Amino acid sequence: MGTPSTNFSFLEPHGAQLYRLAALAEHYFPTDANTCILKLRQFAELLAQDVAARAGLYTTTEEPFTELLGRLSRSAYAPRRAVDLFHYLRKAGNAAAHEGKDDHATALSALKVARELATWFVRAFGGKPVLAVGPFTPPAPPPEPTESLRVELADLKKVADAHRSAAELGRRKDSTPGQSAGYRSRLNSLMAVAYRSASALV
Repeated sequence: MGTPSTNFSFLEPHGAQLYRLAALAEHYFPTDANTCILKLRQFAELLAQDVAARAGLYTTTEEPFTELLGRLSRSAYAPRRAVDLFHYLRKAGNAAAHEGKDDHATALSALKVARELATWFVRAFGGKPVLAVGPFTPPAPPPEPTESLRVELADLKKVADAHRSAAELGRRKDSTPGQSAGYRSRLNSLMAVAYRSASALV
């Protein structure tokens, strides 16, 4: 599959088609928010079907998405938070399909929701209960973003950049003994920036 994804790479070993849909949604974000949202709706339904199959609850692809989510919720195989995220993508996708909704703010929110769902899925069903994925990396912006979208993308980039810088310094620290106090101070400062920025976005 020729569409790589920074945010969903951890998902690929656990579902090639799930990864493909998420990566395509990310790819379409700058130029076609409607298609981005539709792909994430498809991603959510396929993910719910995968969970149902693993739980022995899968029946048919013809089952309405809402009924499938209701059964997953009642069976406790999907926690309330996950079910709410599934419903968010379902509703956003329905609006994109039937009302032509194509705003980038919704598409960005849907990408972040899909990543949270993918993380839950791999932790719960992929044998990686302590999977660490790092902060969300913002996709490329559309040609003419609104001011609020521009600010949100910039804030997300700040968090991702701080996390990468802290991780790189951490790797150097682990590989090079006897680092200076100034080095340790720089690492601690970057980690604090990443934490504060991430907290502000919650």
